[in-house]
Amino acid sequence: MESKGFFHRCGVMLDEALDVVMGASAPGRSDVDVVLVEANESSVGCFSGEGVRDVDSRPSKPIGIETLTSIGCYEGSMASLLAVAKYSAIQGVLHRLGIRLGVELCATATWLERARMPPVVIPAPMPKWRQAHRGIDHARVIAHGVASEIGGVVRAWLSSRWRPPQVGSDRGTRKAIRDCISPSWRWRAERRIAGRRRLDASFPVILVDDVLTTGSTMTACAQVLQDLGLERIHGGVLLRKESS
Repeated sequence: MESKGFFHRCGVMLDEALDVVMGASAPGRSDVDVVLVEANESSVGCFSGEGVRDVDSRPSKPIGIETLTSIGCYEGSMASLLAVAKYSAIQGVLHRLGIRLGVELCATATWLERARMPPVVIPAPMPKWRQAHRGIDHARVIAHGVASEIGGVVRAWLSSRWRPPQVGSDRGTRKAIRDCISPSWRWRAERRIAGRRRLDASFPVILVDDVLTTGSTMTACAQVLQDLGLERIHGGVLLRKESS
């Protein structure tokens, strides 16, 4: 035990030294708090007042999503913080941002108050090869943060095979996302154990992702979940890219 603690401390010291040398010090909990406070104070129309609407007519709202919650716009320090956490596989930051999204849901989501069962939190799926390359499934980490705050359960009921990265892709490529998303083996296993193929449609479901751009991924996921028998699907994203 003592040797394990020694090597752990050496590893932490080495990581910190490399961060200092390379100028890549990772954000911690205090950094997340500071950025969230600054964003709340400086961003107008991007936070809690715009978080959830029972009827959301903005064009960026994905098809099949009943309400959509976000904690901010994809800009400034919030965008930088998310990018560093996502591409550097910093789970602590992503989990804390997920908790912040859960706080937003508790504060503004009227459907959550009316739910009689624990909500099911479903992360947007990531191809396995991309998860292995990045070393993290960021949507699942965020989903666990959301679930811990709203008293929900995380279920990886969706899977995704390879598709071109969304960054810089055109609308035609985005439409092909629907063909890449399908029910996961976990869904099939749970349905087999439960002895039925379809869920009770009254289950409250929230689909979680990190950033909403065109809404194609969330729309495709919602369509698959509807095919599985789920009727009322809500969305939660950390940041939204507002259309120009």
